[in-house]
Amino acid sequence: MFNDNEYRFGAFASLVALILVFALTIMAFKALEPPREGSSPAQWTVAAPEPNATVVPTFGS
Repeated sequence: MFNDNEYRFGAFASLVALILVFALTIMAFKALEPPREGSSPAQWTVAAPEPNATVVPTFGS
């Protein structure tokens, strides 16, 4: 009635689903953890963009 390929595909799909559920569960618990005591958020400083250079033609000697 069923061949081995269908069983293999079903087992592979079940394994992938189990891994995804496990990963999502870990991510959910990580998101609910309280922040650590000694850690502060990163302080990112971004420099202002460089002004555009203007080209001035020179007609000189």
